Amino acid sequence: MKDSEIPNMTITDETTIGDLEQNDRANYTEAVQRNHKIYTFPSVPAAHEFMGQAFDKIMRRCGVHIKPGDRKAHIDKLLKREGVKVEQRTYGKDEKLYKSGLFVYTRGEIAGYVSSPFVQVGGSPLYQPPKFYIQTTEKDM
Repeated sequence: MKDSEIPNMTITDETTIGDLEQNDRANYTEAVQRNHKIYTFPSVPAAHEFMGQAFDKIMRRCGVHIKPGDRKAHIDKLLKREGVKVEQRTYGKDEKLYKSGLFVYTRGEIAGYVSSPFVQVGGSPLYQPPKFYIQTTEKDM
């Protein structure tokens, strides 16, 4: 069997689903423990705009500078040249909401993480409009 596309892991005939889950959780834990910060936004569009900015910052740090209008073939070439892989992960409702998002790997190591917008449950009075949150490894946005 060929090497897997999963960073830091080679899949063999003996690899189990438990091995994949353990690798996934280890990558997530490493990403979140690296100087993460939670940001608050008044609306989903504002959260999505920030998510794009944080993702762009991680990509630039990895040496990938994508401009509006760049074609997919050009972007794929940049990613390959710099050894960067991007995964968009969506976790089920049994997992914490902030775990879903964009994971960026460079040369097999986690380089950054930006969660999808989520609503934090509990703690806020009912009369306040919901606040949307994004968790990211980018502390200095």
